[in-house]
Amino acid sequence: MPLAIPVHLTLKYMFKRTILWMLSFMFLVGCSSQRISMENPVNRALKICGLGIDAKSADAYKAALEFASNKGTSFGSEASEAIETQIGILLKQADLKSDSGLKIVAEEMKTTRECVIRQVELMRPVKKSALLEQCRLDAQGKISPPGPIQYGVLRNWNQATRALTDADVVSMVGFFDNRGTTSFSLKVKCDIRGGTFNESVIETVNE
Repeated sequence: MPLAIPVHLTLKYMFKRTILWMLSFMFLVGCSSQRISMENPVNRALKICGLGIDAKSADAYKAALEFASNKGTSFGSEASEAIETQIGILLKQADLKSDSGLKIVAEEMKTTRECVIRQVELMRPVKKSALLEQCRLDAQGKISPPGPIQYGVLRNWNQATRALTDADVVSMVGFFDNRGTTSFSLKVKCDIRGGTFNESVIETVNE
Protein backbone atom coordinates (compact mmCIF):
# COMPACT_ATOMS: atom_id res chain seq x y z
CA MET A 1 0.00 0.00 0.00
CA PRO A 2 1.59 3.33 -1.04
CA LEU A 3 2.39 5.86 1.63
CA ALA A 4 -0.07 8.75 1.58
CA ILE A 5 1.44 12.24 1.61
CA PRO A 6 -0.55 14.91 3.42
CA VAL A 7 -2.07 17.45 1.06
CA HIS A 8 -0.57 20.44 2.89
CA LEU A 9 2.95 19.00 2.44
CA THR A 10 2.35 18.44 -1.26
CA LEU A 11 1.17 22.02 -1.72
CA LYS A 12 4.13 23.31 0.26
CA TYR A 13 6.51 21.34 -1.97
CA MET A 14 4.85 22.67 -5.13
CA PHE A 15 4.99 26.21 -3.78
CA LYS A 16 8.73 25.93 -3.14
CA ARG A 17 9.29 24.55 -6.64
CA THR A 18 7.32 27.44 -8.16
CA ILE A 19 9.32 30.03 -6.20
CA LEU A 20 12.62 28.43 -7.27
CA TRP A 21 11.51 28.39 -10.89
CA MET A 22 10.46 32.05 -10.78
CA LEU A 23 13.77 33.10 -9.22
CA SER A 24 15.70 31.16 -11.83
CA PHE A 25 13.68 32.77 -14.62
CA MET A 26 14.24 36.27 -13.21
CA PHE A 27 17.98 35.59 -12.93
CA LEU A 28 18.19 34.43 -16.55
CA VAL A 29 16.19 37.39 -17.81
CA GLY A 30 18.38 39.76 -15.83
CA CYS A 31 21.55 38.24 -17.24
CA SER A 32 20.11 38.34 -20.75
CA SER A 33 19.11 41.98 -20.42
CA GLN A 34 22.54 42.88 -19.12
CA ARG A 35 24.21 41.03 -21.99
CA ILE A 36 22.07 42.82 -24.58
CA SER A 37 22.73 46.15 -22.90
CA MET A 38 26.49 45.61 -22.93
CA GLU A 39 26.39 44.63 -26.63
CA ASN A 40 25.34 48.21 -27.41
CA PRO A 41 28.39 49.91 -29.05
CA VAL A 42 28.16 52.94 -26.75
CA ASN A 43 27.98 50.83 -23.56
CA ARG A 44 30.91 48.70 -24.69
CA ALA A 45 32.94 51.79 -25.57
CA LEU A 46 32.27 53.33 -22.14
CA LYS A 47 33.43 50.14 -20.46
CA ILE A 48 36.58 49.82 -22.59
CA CYS A 49 37.47 53.45 -21.94
CA GLY A 50 37.23 52.92 -18.18
CA LEU A 51 33.90 54.64 -17.55
CA GLY A 52 31.26 51.93 -17.34
CA ILE A 53 27.59 52.25 -18.25
CA ASP A 54 26.79 53.73 -14.82
CA ALA A 55 29.28 56.60 -15.17
CA LYS A 56 27.85 60.07 -14.62
CA SER A 57 28.94 61.03 -18.12
CA ALA A 58 27.19 58.04 -19.71
CA ASP A 59 23.88 59.83 -20.38
CA ALA A 60 25.64 62.83 -21.92
CA TYR A 61 27.72 60.53 -24.11
CA LYS A 62 24.68 58.55 -25.23
CA ALA A 63 22.75 61.70 -26.15
CA ALA A 64 25.68 63.11 -28.13
CA LEU A 65 26.48 59.86 -29.94
CA GLU A 66 22.84 59.16 -30.80
CA PHE A 67 22.57 62.64 -32.29
CA ALA A 68 25.76 62.07 -34.33
CA SER A 69 24.54 58.68 -35.52
CA ASN A 70 21.25 60.14 -36.77
CA LYS A 71 22.99 62.87 -38.76
CA GLY A 72 23.99 60.35 -41.45
CA THR A 73 27.23 62.15 -42.38
CA SER A 74 30.78 61.68 -41.06
CA PHE A 75 30.19 60.02 -37.68
CA GLY A 76 33.57 60.86 -36.16
CA SER A 77 33.43 64.61 -36.76
CA GLU A 78 29.73 64.82 -35.87
CA ALA A 79 30.33 62.86 -32.65
CA SER A 80 33.24 65.09 -31.64
CA GLU A 81 31.14 68.21 -32.24
CA ALA A 82 28.12 66.79 -30.37
CA ILE A 83 30.26 65.79 -27.37
CA GLU A 84 31.88 69.24 -27.33
CA THR A 85 28.36 70.73 -27.22
CA GLN A 86 27.45 68.46 -24.28
CA ILE A 87 30.61 69.49 -22.43
CA GLY A 88 29.73 73.16 -22.95
CA ILE A 89 26.21 72.59 -21.61
CA LEU A 90 27.57 70.81 -18.52
CA LEU A 91 30.04 73.61 -17.79
CA LYS A 92 27.32 76.27 -18.12
CA GLN A 93 25.04 74.32 -15.76
CA ALA A 94 27.94 73.90 -13.33
CA ASP A 95 28.47 77.68 -13.23
CA LEU A 96 24.77 78.44 -12.83
CA LYS A 97 24.26 75.86 -10.08
CA SER A 98 27.73 76.14 -8.54
CA ASP A 99 27.91 72.37 -8.98
CA SER A 100 31.48 71.07 -8.92
CA GLY A 101 30.19 67.57 -9.73
CA LEU A 102 29.10 68.69 -13.20
CA LYS A 103 32.55 70.15 -13.82
CA ILE A 104 34.08 66.79 -12.93
CA VAL A 105 31.78 65.08 -15.44
CA ALA A 106 32.75 67.60 -18.13
CA GLU A 107 36.45 67.03 -17.44
CA GLU A 108 35.86 63.27 -17.54
CA MET A 109 34.36 63.65 -21.01
CA LYS A 110 37.23 65.83 -22.18
CA THR A 111 39.79 63.21 -21.27
CA THR A 112 37.89 60.19 -22.60
CA ARG A 113 36.01 61.44 -25.68
CA GLU A 114 38.69 60.43 -28.21
CA CYS A 115 38.74 56.90 -26.81
CA VAL A 116 34.94 56.65 -26.77
CA ILE A 117 34.50 57.92 -30.33
CA ARG A 118 37.24 55.61 -31.62
CA GLN A 119 35.74 52.55 -29.93
CA VAL A 120 32.18 53.32 -31.09
CA GLU A 121 33.42 53.79 -34.66
CA LEU A 122 35.12 50.38 -34.52
CA MET A 123 31.99 48.63 -33.24
CA ARG A 124 29.28 50.37 -35.24
CA PRO A 125 27.84 48.24 -38.03
CA VAL A 126 28.99 49.65 -41.36
CA LYS A 127 26.23 50.48 -43.83
CA LYS A 128 26.34 48.76 -47.19
CA SER A 129 26.43 52.11 -48.96
CA ALA A 130 29.60 53.00 -47.05
CA LEU A 131 31.23 49.69 -48.06
CA LEU A 132 30.37 50.27 -51.72
CA GLU A 133 31.79 53.79 -51.48
CA GLN A 134 35.05 52.27 -50.22
CA CYS A 135 34.94 49.95 -53.22
CA ARG A 136 34.48 52.94 -55.57
CA LEU A 137 37.47 54.73 -54.08
CA ASP A 138 39.58 51.57 -54.29
CA ALA A 139 38.69 51.01 -57.97
CA GLN A 140 39.29 54.68 -58.71
CA GLY A 141 42.71 54.41 -57.04
CA LYS A 142 43.63 51.46 -59.25
CA ILE A 143 42.90 53.53 -62.38
CA SER A 144 44.34 56.76 -61.06
CA PRO A 145 46.66 56.11 -58.06
CA PRO A 146 46.63 58.78 -55.34
CA GLY A 147 49.23 61.48 -55.86
CA PRO A 148 49.75 65.17 -56.51
CA ILE A 149 47.86 64.83 -59.81
CA GLN A 150 44.49 63.09 -60.03
CA TYR A 151 43.67 61.90 -63.52
CA GLY A 152 39.94 61.43 -63.04
CA VAL A 153 36.99 60.54 -60.83
CA LEU A 154 34.80 57.41 -60.88
CA ARG A 155 31.24 58.74 -61.15
CA ASN A 156 27.70 57.43 -61.79
CA TRP A 157 28.35 54.59 -59.31
CA ASN A 158 25.39 52.18 -59.25
CA GLN A 159 24.63 48.49 -58.86
CA ALA A 160 24.76 46.73 -62.23
CA THR A 161 21.37 45.09 -61.67
CA ARG A 162 19.78 48.41 -60.58
CA ALA A 163 18.06 46.45 -57.80
CA LEU A 164 18.65 45.82 -54.11
CA THR A 165 20.66 42.71 -53.30
CA ASP A 166 22.00 40.95 -50.22
CA ALA A 167 24.95 39.45 -52.11
CA ASP A 168 28.40 39.53 -50.50
CA VAL A 169 30.00 40.24 -53.89
CA VAL A 170 28.21 43.10 -55.63
CA SER A 171 28.59 44.04 -59.30
CA MET A 172 28.77 47.80 -59.83
CA VAL A 173 28.98 50.02 -62.89
CA GLY A 174 30.45 53.47 -63.19
CA PHE A 175 31.99 56.07 -65.47
CA PHE A 176 35.62 57.15 -65.07
CA ASP A 177 35.58 60.82 -65.94
CA ASN A 178 38.94 62.40 -66.71
CA ARG A 179 37.35 65.44 -68.41
CA GLY A 180 38.67 64.33 -71.78
CA THR A 181 38.10 62.06 -74.73
CA THR A 182 39.60 59.07 -72.89
CA SER A 183 36.79 58.85 -70.31
CA PHE A 184 35.18 55.40 -70.17
CA SER A 185 32.53 53.19 -68.57
CA LEU A 186 33.47 50.18 -66.46
CA LYS A 187 32.10 47.31 -64.41
CA VAL A 188 33.52 46.46 -60.98
CA LYS A 189 32.97 43.62 -58.54
CA CYS A 190 32.99 44.66 -54.87
CA ASP A 191 33.83 42.02 -52.26
CA ILE A 192 32.06 43.04 -49.02
CA ARG A 193 31.98 39.65 -47.32
CA GLY A 194 31.93 39.69 -43.52
CA GLY A 195 30.48 43.21 -43.39
CA THR A 196 33.78 44.80 -44.45
CA PHE A 197 35.21 46.01 -47.72
CA ASN A 198 37.82 43.51 -48.91
CA GLU A 199 38.64 44.17 -52.56
CA SER A 200 37.53 45.71 -55.83
CA VAL A 201 38.01 43.88 -59.13
CA ILE A 202 37.66 45.77 -62.42
CA GLU A 203 35.98 43.35 -64.81
CA THR A 204 35.25 45.20 -68.03
CA VAL A 205 36.08 48.56 -69.52
CA ASN A 206 34.12 50.12 -72.38
CA GLU A 207 36.06 52.88 -74.10
